[in-house]
Amino acid sequence: RFAAEVEADLLAMAQARAAEPLVGQTLSGVISGVQSYGFFVEIPPSQVEGLVHVSSLKDDWYEYRSRQNRLVGRKNRRTYMLGDQVDVQIQNVDALRHQIDLAVLLPEGDEESGEDGED
Repeated sequence: RFAAEVEADLLAMAQARAAEPLVGQTLSGVISGVQSYGFFVEIPPSQVEGLVHVSSLKDDWYEYRSRQNRLVGRKNRRTYMLGDQVDVQIQNVDALRHQIDLAVLLPEGDEESGEDGED
């Protein structure tokens, strides 16, 4: 059991280090997990996995629907669910904490009442 935990930690650290040179780049990935606080995106072919936190989703307020395992925008009804393909930008990498922070890039002209977004 301990060996499995060490292996998982080493894998997470390797993923974070692999993502460091990619900071600022826009990549296409697939949603690999959805939680109340955001969703995880796996970016092939490197298999790097990072988190899009709900606080970075500026176009709407997103609610977690546990039964459907998805996040749904209150106003625009945009959904993020397991298996969806999304374009993301790698915002920050913390190799020591094994964290990769991502931001979703919305399609051009798809800001949906983007009065508050000046990113």
